[in-house]
Amino acid sequence: MEADALSVSGAVGDASLKQVTAGDLEIGSVLGSIKLEDVWADTYTKAGLILHTSGQIQKR
Repeated sequence: MEADALSVSGAVGDASLKQVTAGDLEIGSVLGSIKLEDVWADTYTKAGLILHTSGQIQKR
């Protein structure tokens, strides 16, 4: 998936991003985990209260 801007958020639960390229990426969750695989972004924001992240966001 390719996007100029992408926002992924949730209150409780897990999120998974795979093969994503974005100009501006925003990820947030109050309680949960985020799995990242082959994710690229120019800028990104990651926020959460209790958030476990596996993988990383690569600089595009």
